[in-house]
Amino acid sequence: MAQMNRWMLWATRLGLGGLARVVPPLGQRLAWRMFCTAPPAAPANEDDAYFLQSHSSQSTVEEQGHKVPVYVLHPPTPTRMRVLLLHGWGGRATHLLELGKRFMREGAEVVLFDGPGSGLTGARHTTLLHMLEVVGELQRSHGPFDVAVGHSFGGIAAAHAIEGKVLGSCRVLVTVGSPNSFEEMTSRLLAELWMPEGVRRYFEKRVLQLTGRELRTFGIADAMANLAGNRPAYLCLHDHGDKEVPVSDAQEIARALSWADCEITNGLGHNRILRDPEIQKRIVAYAENHFYGLEVAD
Repeated sequence: MAQMNRWMLWATRLGLGGLARVVPPLGQRLAWRMFCTAPPAAPANEDDAYFLQSHSSQSTVEEQGHKVPVYVLHPPTPTRMRVLLLHGWGGRATHLLELGKRFMREGAEVVLFDGPGSGLTGARHTTLLHMLEVVGELQRSHGPFDVAVGHSFGGIAAAHAIEGKVLGSCRVLVTVGSPNSFEEMTSRLLAELWMPEGVRRYFEKRVLQLTGRELRTFGIADAMANLAGNRPAYLCLHDHGDKEVPVSDAQEIARALSWADCEITNGLGHNRILRDPEIQKRIVAYAENHFYGLEVAD
């Protein structure tokens, strides 16, 4: 998740954290709403916006009464595979555009979208469930997808879409700077905001009410482990200096999934790793090699 600026962080600690102690029910509800509200995405680069407008097929899917913009990049040659790119919390489609172009040049049809609560959707409130609903609509309208690449929150969404058969056709998963565990991610956030223990218990209760699953069951390693033998090839990329999602999350994935390919970089951080040409080449090569059977996961 995007880091708060210093003043917003202190205001939230003193204001919302204090309210959660003095009037717990109200503070807990407001904390939940804040947790489910994506920060506004930075404006798209003009060149990126122009490229999407002039070089992609555009459509929308409905979610929460809002239109989710969808962009399809068509390769110059017959389509060899279909790729779905999922941006992170508070992101937008253009954040993955350079990677999408690289896939397109290699013969892939690429689908990018502004996730619910992000980009040009006009909404701010969203959850993992909303993201999975959109992914399901895209699988029906633009799939089936052979490859899914997710950055940060998009990675954990992709993993659960595969686990839940929403992306049942997916043969390759790549996550970049993604949190392993929603429970740990939530605990880190609430600790940073100085929230009392009652807020965490409220979050756990809300997740159980909404999904029928405990918060601790949401995570990449658990999702992939639940697939047993019917699993995609999986590449986990993470930077050692990631300040938003600690590298320990990738290390947990590596320990839990011995068959997965986990690679740690240095000096690229949480967002620059996506823009690094060598990382982009690695992602495309990994997807192609595993999709066409040149490498096989153990």
